[in-house]
Amino acid sequence: MKRSDNQLYHEAYQKELQALKENHVFTMVPASQVPEGTNILRTVTTFKRKHDADGNFVKLKARICVDGSIQQEGVDYYESYAPVAQTTTMRTLLSYAVKNKLHVHSIDVKTAFLNGHLEETVYMHPPDLVNDKDPASGEKLVCKLQKALYGLKQAPRSWYDKLDSALASLGLIRSKVDACLYKHNSKKLWLSFHVDDFLLLGSSKKEIQDIINALSKHFDLEDFGPATEYLGLSIARDWAAQTITISQERYTESLLEKYNMSRAN
Repeated sequence: MKRSDNQLYHEAYQKELQALKENHVFTMVPASQVPEGTNILRTVTTFKRKHDADGNFVKLKARICVDGSIQQEGVDYYESYAPVAQTTTMRTLLSYAVKNKLHVHSIDVKTAFLNGHLEETVYMHPPDLVNDKDPASGEKLVCKLQKALYGLKQAPRSWYDKLDSALASLGLIRSKVDACLYKHNSKKLWLSFHVDDFLLLGSSKKEIQDIINALSKHFDLEDFGPATEYLGLSIARDWAAQTITISQERYTESLLEKYNMSRAN
């Protein structure tokens, strides 16, 4: 908060806090109702400056998380594994798109983990700027999680289960080769995702827009249009030459600068 642009951080935090409230992520309960010996997880806030493919600042992102390091398997979490798309799958899809003249779009799901439902009972300390005292009695309050939150060991799996169910309801069939690759059962439409970042392939822009509209009924989406960047990769398409070129120029340059090698031969 000592930075000159501290107002941006404050606004990003308020936006994240509002998202938690709108998604009914937690309810406030008296600390006296928490069973003795139950873990009450610490709350942590992280900030990240988001940049585009050219390195230009786009926005500031805040994440209110829980510190899941003291969670105990079999007590406040059971399964934690969740798959992510393989790099080979992404490269193969781009190659397939070129050969079949398919459109490629990128989208992401805002506050993805907040969509996952919890089966376990988990408590956490209230985030900053949330009143931790009952106005009437003055008793200390804690948060009882209703949905998965960033930092929970089971959060990625809860999100994957929710997403898998939603995609199946839209007629998308999961690949037997990659658990994060789906194909529509009747259209020439493919979908691959890495947590909350999606690549969509379709024979027409309308076909892609239709599936985006259908997905938006389940989740809050951000549509980036034709893919120019995905997971740190720059994607350049030349329709005339029928090529797609991927590179990591900005990432490579940032590494060289970080280790003082930008002038190395």
